[in-house]
Amino acid sequence: MSATQDATSTTIQAEPVAPPIEHAEEEARQEAHPFDWRRIALQAALVWLAMRVVYAVSTYIAVLFLKQGFDPVQMGLGGPTYPGELFRTWYQWDVGWYLPISNEGYAPDVRRAAFFPLYPLLINLGTSIGGDPTRYPVAMLIANLGALAAFVGVALVAAREKGAAAASYALLAFAAYPFAFFTAAAYPDGLFVGLAAFALLFARQHVWYAAAACAFLAALARPTGIALAIPLIWEFASRHTTWNRDSRLPRLAVTWRDAAKGALVAGAVPLGVGLFALYLWSVFGDPLVFVKIQSYWAHAFVPPWDLPALAWNSIGAQLEWSFNQSRVIIDIAPAVLFLGLTVAAARRLPASFTLYMACVLLVSLASPLVAYFNPFASVGRYLIAAF
Repeated sequence: MSATQDATSTTIQAEPVAPPIEHAEEEARQEAHPFDWRRIALQAALVWLAMRVVYAVSTYIAVLFLKQGFDPVQMGLGGPTYPGELFRTWYQWDVGWYLPISNEGYAPDVRRAAFFPLYPLLINLGTSIGGDPTRYPVAMLIANLGALAAFVGVALVAAREKGAAAASYALLAFAAYPFAFFTAAAYPDGLFVGLAAFALLFARQHVWYAAAACAFLAALARPTGIALAIPLIWEFASRHTTWNRDSRLPRLAVTWRDAAKGALVAGAVPLGVGLFALYLWSVFGDPLVFVKIQSYWAHAFVPPWDLPALAWNSIGAQLEWSFNQSRVIIDIAPAVLFLGLTVAAARRLPASFTLYMACVLLVSLASPLVAYFNPFASVGRYLIAAF
């Protein structure tokens, strides 16, 4: 009897901790849903290519209508005179900021500090090969290659979590999102989504150096990059947390090497934003100028609890069934949709995904255009990152 008790006691002492249940379920799910990443990537590339064709055809039709003044009689007389006319149609809004930054840098116009540096830097590097006349084509090429990475990343994340069939649904949803056409313009949104998707994918696979690298670059691409900080920290901490069966309390179990990886994961996003802030400090004498300059575009911080009233009032302030009212509703709708999806899926998806979605929503909605008839203009574009 004594020997039996000693053996039992020894067994209990040898196994005082148990791995988190979440990770055991992950491994079981991965064994149940194997997928060929090459096939998923090819599928994503085909959807990406199909959408480029759709955008090209849509652009031709739009330019044709504009060229003929919407006159049905004249519409058969000819279309755009050369492809460059179609190409220039996409030169809109923020493109006029990114290209000068890529050519001249941020000084002396302090308003340029609102635009993060990765995309202009890549444009400048690409232009150094073909010369200044290729600046805009290079910007379009980089943006669309970034969109390709976004399609592939979104598909791989979906396949890893829910199986290969889920990748198809994710790709169709991404392609059908009305604001996804910004990924075809000379904007960094597609590039950011690609980096964010791969950061989350690598974190879920526990490839920490790659996850940190993607998060660092994402923080240099868009202000939304700060939404990756908490999810990556959570993912690393949950992976290295064990549960004590006696006290039922979590315990972080890491080696020195693990601690170094954790520091890199936790510091990737702050490092990216911090480097940009230091650069702006050297140029303009203020490391936070990228935040302060948002007031130039009438952006102002609004507490989250005041946002519903702001949304309701902005809709009611417009004439019923007017263009302005419909535009306000169209910009608010994605925020409502993604908020509902985040809440509904919170118990079905990894906690890091829910944290990422919450952070993206918070960053996208935190500083509306309070002096504009549509305070939530561009929110739909910002929420491309929600995919």
